[in-house]
Amino acid sequence: LPHGRPSGMAACTLRLHNPNATMTTLRRSPRKTKGVRKATLIEKLTSRAAAQGVMLAHKWCEPGESKRKGAKGVAVDPKGWHMSEKLDGLRAYYDGAGGLFTRNGNRICAPQWFIDCLPEMALDGELWCGRGRFQECVSICRRTKPDERWNSVKYMVFDGPEISGKFEKRLKKLKEAVSSCPSTHVLVVPFIKCKGLPHLHLSLDSVLEKGGEGIMLREPGSRYERRRSKALLKVKNFFDEEALVIGSHKGTGRNELVMGALICELPNGTHFQVGSGFTDKDRVRPPKKGSVITFKFQETTRDGVPRFPTFQRARKDVTWEQVKAEFKKKTIDGANPFASGARKVCSLKRRHSVLWADRADDTKIRNNDNNNKRKRTRRSEKPATMPGLVAPHIPWACDKCTFLNPMTNGICAMCAARRELGKLRDLRESVANNS
Repeated sequence: LPHGRPSGMAACTLRLHNPNATMTTLRRSPRKTKGVRKATLIEKLTSRAAAQGVMLAHKWCEPGESKRKGAKGVAVDPKGWHMSEKLDGLRAYYDGAGGLFTRNGNRICAPQWFIDCLPEMALDGELWCGRGRFQECVSICRRTKPDERWNSVKYMVFDGPEISGKFEKRLKKLKEAVSSCPSTHVLVVPFIKCKGLPHLHLSLDSVLEKGGEGIMLREPGSRYERRRSKALLKVKNFFDEEALVIGSHKGTGRNELVMGALICELPNGTHFQVGSGFTDKDRVRPPKKGSVITFKFQETTRDGVPRFPTFQRARKDVTWEQVKAEFKKKTIDGANPFASGARKVCSLKRRHSVLWADRADDTKIRNNDNNNKRKRTRRSEKPATMPGLVAPHIPWACDKCTFLNPMTNGICAMCAARRELGKLRDLRESVANNS
């Protein structure tokens, strides 16, 4: 070993040969860069584990809907609950020591000036660019090299995971900590008390009219739970539409041998995938090609693609021609749900405000916004090919239906049996006619 204190792999090796050695004599001293100490490996792992254990919300449903068969959600009277706007951004956890992480524990490479704006305490919030700008927010936050577009990002804080006590106490301490920060890039999400179901419905309509996503409900006196809790509920509106099944993709993980997602087409020709909402039985025998399905979605992107599509059921009572005819009527009436910009996008001032926010905070959000738009270009992905080699086309799904295809002739065993039965039936009819 080199002279002096061992470090790196040498320290690990010495630790294995001498179990009695203490970690204080073997731990490598933290590096210092421009007077700022870098986090150790233990601190990084702890922060990532904490980011993966944030409090998640259940869906809320009205008390009358909970008795309906197949209804999902927590039915509770919202009177007295704390109500806030559901922000359409990127969930982010701040460990209080310079580390910003996503809900999956991935590090967010934010600029140093943005990190310096945050208080030295653990925060749970949302990186937000404004209503209807989810795609832009994700493209900014997922870059490994931050750029000037971070000027339009706000960190909207709604809870303190490491503050003990009830929600009202945590919210009070959050406001005190954030108010001491001079920057306008970190704000506390405003809350009000719900007065009942009519108040909730009016607030939801107001949020949706301004281009928002929904409402969040927080149980009064609740504590922070690092799991999906019934003390935190989300209220959103979903829309139901029909689509045509044109193919499927093979699943991964536990769905490796069955269908993973359906490739669907909208009446306007837009293609998208539906990968959630299926039961195990649906994945084994998914809807066939050419069939019509009903799916629900939350909203559409700027290109008119449904966001978060979920399979509902297969429609055997309607045909695709009927769906297209109904869609044509909606287009003539001006109610095209998939048109570019069909989702309501409000004016810039309203888009960057938050419901129930103070006028001073609202003005800070609008005045500090950077409206630079970056032109996006799409590059077509070309498959890598080698000269002289032609990859054999072996479809994983049947050409006639979307069932798993273990054969190489393009159809599954079920469709092959049906084809043979059809040939045998034709042969019998020809023999009977000749006789």
